[in-house]
Amino acid sequence: MIRILAVPLSQLPSRESLCDAIPSEWLHVWQKQHASCHREEQARASLGGLWLLLRLGYAGGIAYTENGRPVATEPRMDLSITHTRSFVFCALAEGEKGIRIGLDAEAVSTYPRERMERLCDRWFSEGERAFWKEAPTEERFTELWTKKEAVVKRSGEGLCAVAGTDVTDPTEAFAVYRCGDHMVTLCYPREEVPPQDVEWAEG
Repeated sequence: MIRILAVPLSQLPSRESLCDAIPSEWLHVWQKQHASCHREEQARASLGGLWLLLRLGYAGGIAYTENGRPVATEPRMDLSITHTRSFVFCALAEGEKGIRIGLDAEAVSTYPRERMERLCDRWFSEGERAFWKEAPTEERFTELWTKKEAVVKRSGEGLCAVAGTDVTDPTEAFAVYRCGDHMVTLCYPREEVPPQDVEWAEG
């Protein structure tokens, strides 16, 4: 079972209130990982992911990989958190031991065509470039980019691995959602069933 919960950044509690709401064990782990996170909005967004995780009903432990990926310590569960300037999203999966998911969200690109082409040439595989050029729209560019980030978040390799992915490879399974002007993409195991939609948390 996989669920995705979201909240507008503007509706999140203050940083102090988030720290009070999050289990102390999680907060301790988060503080060690984000020791240099001093900007208020950045900290609220990061803590907001844990706040959503709590609201999804997760009660186990969390840890961070060397690449900074948050993971569930429960062997049959995994989580993925992402945020933009406007929203925070958290996905929680429960399934077979070692289940892995990846979640990414971006506002639909407003880049000029020329810049999108430069980014495609630098970061996209041959198959991805061909797919984009079939319909070179902002929506398709954003779909490909969020899929690439979701793949590396699932694998835990870090964003440095984005260039080495090919999301036109049929071995990957994706669910894509629209939330206003945002595109949200989940990469998940093929044997699992993705959620029909993104849920919204009440502040």
